[in-house]
Parts: sequence; structure tokens; C-alpha cells
Amino acid sequence: MAGRAIEIARREGIEFRSVYLSLEDDGTIKMDAQDMGPTVKEYWGDDDYEFWVLVPPASVPKLAFELLREKFSGQLGAVDAFRVWCMTVPPASLPKLAFKLLRKKFSSRFGAVDAFRDSCMAVPPASLPKLAFKLLRKKFSGQLGAVDAFQDWCTTHDVYHEFGQWV
Repeated sequence: MAGRAIEIARREGIEFRSVYLSLEDDGTIKMDAQDMGPTVKEYWGDDDYEFWVLVPPASVPKLAFELLREKFSGQLGAVDAFRVWCMTVPPASLPKLAFKLLRKKFSSRFGAVDAFRDSCMAVPPASLPKLAFKLLRKKFSGQLGAVDAFQDWCTTHDVYHEFGQWV
């Protein structure tokens, strides 16, 4: 799996901030920010300040579960909403491929929900980081305070994470 990163928020100008969401090669999810400007210079005595939150691969299944629970909780049409949402995943990704295969496998089956549940228990953990990445991108895009919000969210949902900074 090749790592990927996407900028999810940016503020230009004297008080610059850029926020990135990354899916590392090992499956780690990272959200990081870089600040530059007079406030950073005054507070840290350096030209830039970087900080980040890491969710290690072992915690990504919990992260993905909590994100999905949050996204679909309280919806009586959650199964249909989840199906439609899965169809929006880029074609090269495992979730869309899995959806197509599952649709073909379970179409017109009376016990499809139970059979699908049993199949889900065998979903490879390697697909969870991509799923969590997509959900995080949507949840935090456009937020300049995304790193802090992500850290707070992980704490609230008991998802193991690490905070780091560099000046």
C-alpha cells in the first residue's frame, strides 16, 4: 500500500496554517499541521511549529468502527445509506470492490443480511485504514483546528493515539 496525504485545510497570509491527513505505508493514520508567522516566532522562538496526532495500525479498526458508528447512528435507513456511501468510494479501493463482489454474491438471497454479517467478520484488516482515512477526510476537511479536534475526538472515543510536536 503506497502512503498518501491530502491537505484538508489551509489558511494563507501572515498567520499561515496547513493541515494534512495522511495514510502511512504501515497503515498509521496521521493528521498534522504546520503554523508559520509572527505568533509562532513570538511563542516558540522559531519560524515554524509542527504538531500531529498518530493513530497506529493496531488502533485503526477501532477508529474506523467509531467513525462509522458516528456517521450512521440513529438512522433507520443506515443499511441503505451505508450501501450508497460505499458506492462513492474510488473504484481502485478495496471497499468498492468488496461491495461489488458482495452485491453479486448476496443478491436475491433470503438470508443475505446474516450471510453478509458473517462475511464482514472476514474482512481483511488492511482495508480498514483506507476506510478510516476517507471518513476522517470528510469529517475534518476545511477545519484549521483539525489536529486538535482529531485528538479530542480520539480521546472521547477511547481510540489510542499519540500526540507529537516539533519546533
